[in-house]
Amino acid sequence: MIRCWLTKRSLARHFEGGQSVAPKVKEHLLACASCRSLYETHSRIVQRLRQESPSRLREAPPFLRGKIMARLDGEGVAPVSRPPVRVSLWSTVAASLLLALGLVVALTHRPAGSLEKGIATPIPPVVSPAAEAIGEIRLPDREAIQAWSKQWDQPLEKELQAILSDAQNAVHLLAQNFLPENNAP
Repeated sequence: MIRCWLTKRSLARHFEGGQSVAPKVKEHLLACASCRSLYETHSRIVQRLRQESPSRLREAPPFLRGKIMARLDGEGVAPVSRPPVRVSLWSTVAASLLLALGLVVALTHRPAGSLEKGIATPIPPVVSPAAEAIGEIRLPDREAIQAWSKQWDQPLEKELQAILSDAQNAVHLLAQNFLPENNAP
């Protein structure tokens, strides 16, 4: 069965690519009736096509040779240009609105005081009711909370800067690729 599969692949290369039939394939064709039948059928088809092909050939029109030669010599060769990209006004407006919405969401969900470094509203020390009762438990003071906030904000600040940079690049690429070029002098 595998031998038949390999033989059929070899025969396909023989008929399509003009390769000669290997000796092992010839041996298999003598032993296997199915593969031999396939070989004979394909041989008859190829032979018939070769016999009919000269009658189907037509003479090329006389102007065709000159036209081909002119193109090959570079005469009359039109530059290949890609068709203009047509972007509707609605898709440009929709993309701009989505980008603006994304920026608004990104900017409104920033931690307090992260826009202006060093300017933050002071956090008064808070004493919980249980701490008042006990008198010993106190929440962290303002400096400790600010230090923690700065540590937590560092990765967020870097990520937000990367997002803003990506958004600027996206707007630039959208404008470059989808807005019509101004060809006026």
